[in-house]
Amino acid sequence: MNTMMKFLVKLAVAIVVFGVATMLLWNALIPELFNLPTLSIAQAVGLLVLSRLLFGGFGILKDMGHFMARKERQAILENWHSMSPEQRAQCIERIRSHHGRFPCTNRDGEQK
Repeated sequence: MNTMMKFLVKLAVAIVVFGVATMLLWNALIPELFNLPTLSIAQAVGLLVLSRLLFGGFGILKDMGHFMARKERQAILENWHSMSPEQRAQCIERIRSHHGRFPCTNRDGEQK
């Protein structure tokens, strides 16, 4: 079994497990507390997807952005530590002229 197939099987199992857990919790609490109907597994999975969209987004995309920001931050710090005091002063002036953005490095982390 290749890695993609293993991933899809694990994803399907995770969806079913979280769906069943949500369904059981909902059906144990919500109908008695708020007089609402019980849920099926499909409705519970739909509720999970809806709650992720409304409240959490999808973590994969956020993690990618966070990783890239950390990578850029690391490149900026490395360049900052390798600059002379005169270069740092020039960089600070460029930051001020660019409204707080950091123009001292390019996308690859090389000094401009």
